Amino acid sequence: MKPELPPFEEMVDLARNRPDELEQLRNRVCESIINEAPVAIRQRLRGLQFQIDMERRRASNPMASCVRISQMMFDSLERLRRLLNDADPGLPVTGGGARVLSLETARSRKGSAGNPAGKP
Repeated sequence: MKPELPPFEEMVDLARNRPDELEQLRNRVCESIINEAPVAIRQRLRGLQFQIDMERRRASNPMASCVRISQMMFDSLERLRRLLNDADPGLPVTGGGARVLSLETARSRKGSAGNPAGKP
């Protein structure tokens, strides 16, 4: 179960006056979220959290940390975009079952519906 977060004002106070306590809270919340995830993805989440923690440590200040982590998210989104755009259009789509008609096929069917000879 995820630890309860304190009110915003208290978190601001932690950040200003007791950063070690805020860091402990962050660690507890992250660990709790990972532990609540399906077993199949926990190792991946731990690896991702490790990468985030390393970027935070490498950063010279909190803003640099934020920029580094934002760049990680952007890079991940870009990889996903490329993967989706480069997907093989010949791969079967699962779960659907719908038949897709070309516009020409649809037009020819519409035209022939009122005209048994199929003439416009």
